[in-house]
Amino acid sequence: SRNDLLNGDVSLPFIYALDSDISERDRITITSAYLGQSDKVDIEEVQRIYEETGAMERCMAKMNEFAERGRMFLADFERSEAKEFLNYIMDQYYSKFSPGMKVSVII
Repeated sequence: SRNDLLNGDVSLPFIYALDSDISERDRITITSAYLGQSDKVDIEEVQRIYEETGAMERCMAKMNEFAERGRMFLADFERSEAKEFLNYIMDQYYSKFSPGMKVSVII
């Protein structure tokens, strides 16, 4: 989340971006942001790096993987309001989670 970035917490997009083939300048930009070494974090620049490295797409794939695993685990339970509600939440969240909003949610 944006708070992760501002607090210097490591997030999956950060890990994926560092794991990719990025320029030294981009590596310094995101590392400085997470280490709190930058007076003002340029969130748009970090977003650009995440997008260009494919970190966001990898995060979306991981998110969908966990959602599918959640649905598989729920399938083992008998029909109930709780099960229906959990499936509803997953369906609504993932169906409305568009590429345009993914950066604002994860950053």
